[in-house]
Amino acid sequence: MHRRFALLSILTLATGSIALLPGTAAQAGAAPRPAQHAAADSTSEQRQVTRYWTEGRMESAQPLDLPAPKSGGKAGLSAAAEPGYAAGRRPFGTRPATKLLTTPQWNAGEDVDFDVAAAVVAQVDGKSLVDVVGGQGVAFNQRRGRQMHSFGYPAAAPYDGSKLIYCSGRTFDDFLLSDDLALTCDMTGGASGGPWMLNFNESTGLGTQNSVNSFKYNFAPNWMFGPYFGNEAQAVYQAAQNTNAL
Repeated sequence: MHRRFALLSILTLATGSIALLPGTAAQAGAAPRPAQHAAADSTSEQRQVTRYWTEGRMESAQPLDLPAPKSGGKAGLSAAAEPGYAAGRRPFGTRPATKLLTTPQWNAGEDVDFDVAAAVVAQVDGKSLVDVVGGQGVAFNQRRGRQMHSFGYPAAAPYDGSKLIYCSGRTFDDFLLSDDLALTCDMTGGASGGPWMLNFNESTGLGTQNSVNSFKYNFAPNWMFGPYFGNEAQAVYQAAQNTNAL
């Protein structure tokens, strides 16, 4: 079936050792068990990922949709987090993903209402990513229609993926084909997975994550859509929190 919307890229709830702050809303019932896929979960595989991401590969990397993992295989074996990367400098090291998690609805059929994922990444020198660079809060089952800031690195024209761009405004509900949140925003492909923040403080850079950039309708380029963080997103977050990174 021809899609009337465009997925922007692979989507993530967070990258790090997932030591984000707990949300404020209570979980309203049991959620489906998240889908889990192993990535670079051995020391030798993590070395392989670190060697793979040369300066040349980092500089030429482009956003793309990752294929679904094959039965018995490992997903995203070359996935890694390199916070602060710039012109070959890796101030916080290369942290291979050891496990990837997503909602069962997205895993089974790319249901945009549940377009949420998390990557658990390896420690470096005994420290988690959040130990080194810090983390934001995350909240679930919040009321809709809140003021939010959305962030991303859009790479399709008129942007080139080199600058952090943000949009802000009051969210509204998608009244077309999904149950997602919507925000007036002109970011393009490559911005996918960027966080939507509640109570964002422009002075401190702190806020509470409550959605991610997910998709746009081809006929509405000035609207960005993101999944509602309900029980399913919370289950992904909790499963990542309970996963030990090597």
